[in-house]
Amino acid sequence: MRIVTVMAALVILVSAGAHAGETDPETLADELAGGSLESAISRLDAEQPEVAVEGAAELGLRYFERGRGPDGIAAFEYAVERGRGHAGSEAFAEALRTLAVIRYQSGQVREAMGLMEQSAEAFAEVAAGEQELLSRFTLSNFQHGYGMLQAALTTVNEVLAREDEISDEMLLADILAEAAMVRYKLGRMDEIPTLLERAEDIYHSADDPDGLGRVYRTFGNYHIGRDDPETAIEYYERAAEQYEQSGNPHGYANTSFNLGLTYVNLHRPATAVEYLENAIENFAGVGSRAGAGMAGTELARVLLQLGRLDEADSMVSQAIDHLQASQSMRRLAQAYVVYGVVLEARDELADAERSYQDAIHLYEDLGIEHEAEGVRAHLDRVQSRRLEDQTI
Repeated sequence: MRIVTVMAALVILVSAGAHAGETDPETLADELAGGSLESAISRLDAEQPEVAVEGAAELGLRYFERGRGPDGIAAFEYAVERGRGHAGSEAFAEALRTLAVIRYQSGQVREAMGLMEQSAEAFAEVAAGEQELLSRFTLSNFQHGYGMLQAALTTVNEVLAREDEISDEMLLADILAEAAMVRYKLGRMDEIPTLLERAEDIYHSADDPDGLGRVYRTFGNYHIGRDDPETAIEYYERAAEQYEQSGNPHGYANTSFNLGLTYVNLHRPATAVEYLENAIENFAGVGSRAGAGMAGTELARVLLQLGRLDEADSMVSQAIDHLQASQSMRRLAQAYVVYGVVLEARDELADAERSYQDAIHLYEDLGIEHEAEGVRAHLDRVQSRRLEDQTI
């Protein structure tokens, strides 16, 4: 996923240009930014809806620039509510998109997805096709991050089916790379090389090391899926070089995570621990609780294999906290499974049973039934052990 990159772009793309009327929204926002939110809302209430929506969005940006985050959020909330019922406004569609990003960043993922879908529909109403596709692509990012992989694939495929409407080559490259990653996670391998080669050509022409790093990392994943870990490591190392060149610690953390998993599968746990610890450090350094939780879960698995039970317990507990906060629900389900195994090893069977049940409920909610079924085997084993203990 490239959610952070897309989000950063969205927050600065809210302005739809000056409204052709007596009041210029940008000038209005400049006038209101130094005063209280209450007085600004009172002034916006007196304006026509289109001016009020665009003016509120511009005001929200100015609040954020001045460190007034809560007021900035309130301004975008006002823009969205004021714009409802007044179709035909690109500024309204932009406000919906930005508020969706804000909600996603604060962990309100379900609401964020709903708002992003509304943003796409609002852009469609004003025939802003490329902007509609940007919103739909970002929706696929949200779905991917939440763990709704099939929904993410459906959404990104809908965007790719209309790629002739996309003039921004870098956006197209991001969409191609995202489509490849989601396919990998769903085990749909056949189209991945073609998608990645197309994205690689665009990133190479644009001299974009971050994009190339993403392509090489996904190629690494592809070769893992083809049971070729040595080639995968070569691609992961190429990806790490690109991320080092661009100074991207988040991308580097993802690559360290992938290398850690690969060395686990190669039965080199000590090397895996080093890479996973590096991933956690870099994820934490950029404030990615989802990434830190993801890597922490896998590190806990390795520590468990090494018999370092107390460390595994502490690590997976921290991972669960991170994943709950970031609403990374598929990863959270995986963490609950690992925690259940740790608790089983401690003979804390009632707690292990609850952890497995939590994982099953999450997988069912995400529609990942085959994962839920796998956890049921763990649950059955624990319940059988508890029953045996009660009859002794």
